[in-house]
Amino acid sequence: MFELIGSEVSYLNSLTIAVKHFYASKEPKQSLTPMEHHNLFSNICQIMAASKKFLMDLKANWMSVLISQVEDIVLQHCPEFHRVYGPYVTNMRYQETMVNQLQQNRDVLHLIKNIEITRIKLLLQSILKQTKPDADSKSNLEKAIAAIHEIVTECDKGVRKMEHIEKLVYLDRLLDFGKMKSVPLVVSGRVLLHQGPMRQSGFSSVYLHLFNDLLVISSKKHWFQHAGFTVVDHAELPRHVKVEHVQTELLGPPPDSFLLHLSKSHTGQPTTMKLAAETRSDTEVWMKLLQCKRKRIHDCELILNFNVWLFEIAHF
Repeated sequence: MFELIGSEVSYLNSLTIAVKHFYASKEPKQSLTPMEHHNLFSNICQIMAASKKFLMDLKANWMSVLISQVEDIVLQHCPEFHRVYGPYVTNMRYQETMVNQLQQNRDVLHLIKNIEITRIKLLLQSILKQTKPDADSKSNLEKAIAAIHEIVTECDKGVRKMEHIEKLVYLDRLLDFGKMKSVPLVVSGRVLLHQGPMRQSGFSSVYLHLFNDLLVISSKKHWFQHAGFTVVDHAELPRHVKVEHVQTELLGPPPDSFLLHLSKSHTGQPTTMKLAAETRSDTEVWMKLLQCKRKRIHDCELILNFNVWLFEIAHF
């Protein structure tokens, strides 16, 4: 209880400084647009209000209750934590961007992004370790830890979702469909999984953009043109995409090539391409990603992370 109260007091003091000296100051409001001000501070006032209520309940009970009842107070405040911390953490990327743009002191960012919710979980886990296995409070302690963990997980999902959307918006600006019917990239549930250059037979090259439900094939624009890519084909994934190994022969396609089959391309007709990545390991990663029957984000990330780990081991 003492550690939790001390931690919350420190956090509330930081929030109070951020609100009184920065959020409520006239100078930021005079030099920032309302949108910039919101991006910088988000719902910090709601965070401070939630912290005040939580600290008041902790202080009101620490003299009259046992330490084993801390979890009941945490569980009582979890719905409010969930409501205010979700948008706060999701908006954090914009806070960092704003601070970098304004070239303000990094201490300001430290005050804004010092998230107490993760410290509450660590303190509860410490209390659980000191709790006897047969104690009545053990069950509620575990529930409180699980509830806080759920909030942290939801916050992380919110941040990752914003990152995915930003990638889609950025790539949407770079892709030029020309006379071809364009495909809207920024669609709910769509995620960019992987992208990179591929070699074709004849020393030509293309660029693959792999989404969880779509494959876009493009060519990089020349240096004297605007930066970006010209789309040459696209197909629904995994329904119209299939890959298979190529048995290379002398003077044949590049080593470690594979065949990319599109059973229905943008023209409505099937097409096949012989492709190879820069390295054998890259080619294997592409084949694994393209062969996934269900484009599950977690599975694809495991494949990519494992490939990075192998690369680091090989170059250690």
